[in-house]
Amino acid sequence: MTTRLIELGTLAAIALLAASSSAQAETISFDLENVWLDPDESIYSSTPHQLGGSFDWTYTPGDFENGVGHFTSMDIPWTPEGLSTLEATIEPQSIEIVYPGSFHNKGVDISIKFVEPFTETSGASIDILLSKFEIQEGVSIAGHFLSGSIEVPCPGPISYGAGSPGTGAIVPSLASSGGLPHLGNVGFGVQCDSLVGGAATYLLLGVQELQAPALGVTILVAPAQATVFQLQATGAQGAPGTGVAMAPLPIPSDPAFLGIEVFLQAVAVDPGAPGGLVSASNGLAVTVCP
Repeated sequence: MTTRLIELGTLAAIALLAASSSAQAETISFDLENVWLDPDESIYSSTPHQLGGSFDWTYTPGDFENGVGHFTSMDIPWTPEGLSTLEATIEPQSIEIVYPGSFHNKGVDISIKFVEPFTETSGASIDILLSKFEIQEGVSIAGHFLSGSIEVPCPGPISYGAGSPGTGAIVPSLASSGGLPHLGNVGFGVQCDSLVGGAATYLLLGVQELQAPALGVTILVAPAQATVFQLQATGAQGAPGTGVAMAPLPIPSDPAFLGIEVFLQAVAVDPGAPGGLVSASNGLAVTVCP
């Protein structure tokens, strides 16, 4: 239960933006999802096979269209052994993958067109009418696309560091709630369980990870540029491990937040803690994704 939550969304937004003050290049990773190739013309194979892979797109904020892409992994069906070099031209509207046939007539020519360009906030569906492929290994395996898209994987929040026990030697646990930290997810938040019942609890939100002793616990969020929110745990006063404190952290749909990482930790007033002062949760690293 929250007892004092003043403009939490706005304050969180300010803290998030503090981490993106520079205009350095940004990189987004995309995965090929459910991409199936159907061979129309081949005496070698008539069964659809899946095309897999991932690529990075690096761009300057404000100039996404003129970024540069390169594949970090690729799995091309029917590809003959020994194709160590593939040329890929990646653009927001299309991808061309080629390996000019030069040895025993081996080669690759894959043309992927998108229904709409991919952006910094979304993937794209493959246009199955315009996309095509041809793979040579003595014979031609050529055809069209049955399905597919490119998607941006969204990593969930990552726990780091170790919490410090409170009453009853119980260590509080901080985790996310309301789904993944996508842009525009106004239901995103965090929840701290296993607090001492009724404890005054403080949520630290900052832009830098830390591991430093203070007040008899390990502080996992750097104080510089950090924001502190006061919460109140549920549960009977003083009851070990019965307290729960929740905080909404709505994520705006503004692309300026994309890729920003923040660090959180909950600290609760707990006279029954080994140090007689406070208990503390693990840290939680959250990265905003499309």
